[in-house]
Amino acid sequence: LSINYFEDSADNLLASNGDNNSNGDLMLVSDNRNPEYKLAYYSKGNYQLSLGEDKQAIESFDKVLELDDEYEQAYYGKGLAHANLGNDREAVKAFKQAINIEPKYADAYYHLGKAYVGQGEFATALKQLNEAIKIDNRNAESFYYRGLAYSELQEPKAAIEDFDKAIEFNPQYVEAYNKRGAAHYSNNDYPAAKVDFHIAIAIDAKNPSIFHNRA
Repeated sequence: LSINYFEDSADNLLASNGDNNSNGDLMLVSDNRNPEYKLAYYSKGNYQLSLGEDKQAIESFDKVLELDDEYEQAYYGKGLAHANLGNDREAVKAFKQAINIEPKYADAYYHLGKAYVGQGEFATALKQLNEAIKIDNRNAESFYYRGLAYSELQEPKAAIEDFDKAIEFNPQYVEAYNKRGAAHYSNNDYPAAKVDFHIAIAIDAKNPSIFHNRA
């Protein structure tokens, strides 16, 4: 399917109701009138995300939110797009809005914590990742990023425990082995560090950060 599939589907939906404007753009109408408008824009935004068209995806999710400002998935998608673009502050804002609407949104908490790690706000990241893990305690990524936060806060033992969990759920998680090795090294456990670096190299021999840490 091409992106035109979603554009055409939305256009056809509107055309069937006589709602195309003079520029051929989709006109915004009440969500109560036809909820399929919202779904068309939302599908389009998700597909744009999958293609790496993050700026366009933000525009599509904004269209959804003009129709329904309580649509938490659209805030979440918008947050992902901003994060992909390196707009961590905007990503944080969008993920918070998603969580305000749906307080049990584990993925939103995870990505919010990840964004805070990217901003260097490690203590704040811990709080969000703790919430993510409370809701979904089998997400390797949540444990990995919480481990990173613990590492940056000079808590290598806690970091190692989280990297252990990340590896438990994803045994091929090369960066978790790499960072666990660095945490072992910080904890003066050099044999354990060496083992982790060797495992990471066996999984991905082309990753330069592994050789940097091992050195």
